[in-house]
Amino acid sequence: MYKELIVSIVVIICIITINNITWDYTKKITKEIKSNLDDVRISFKSEEDNVNEKAIKLYEKWEEVDDTLAYYIEHNELEKIKTELTEIRTFSETKEYNNGIESIDKCKYLLEHLDDKTKVTLDNIF
Repeated sequence: MYKELIVSIVVIICIITINNITWDYTKKITKEIKSNLDDVRISFKSEEDNVNEKAIKLYEKWEEVDDTLAYYIEHNELEKIKTELTEIRTFSETKEYNNGIESIDKCKYLLEHLDDKTKVTLDNIF
């Protein structure tokens, strides 16, 4: 009985530790991507010439972290974000700045949802 209790406690501690590590990583990445989205949004509003370069860098940054996030986050959530980032890149190439701003807003919402979804709360547990 005593041995089973210790094993259970160790497993629970491991789960909580791994969850905190993944949540911290997700929070860091979403913050970074949101910051990049803000930069692209400013470029869209001012119709800068380098908006396409910023959009491509943003997409490439997402490509770097997408595989790591896929280990513990639902793929359809990541695919929604990737779709919006693809739209942002396309709108920057075609100079459709108003549509690009809308896609940025959708992408920021999806990132906030992703952050909330990975956070440990009673709603997420039950």
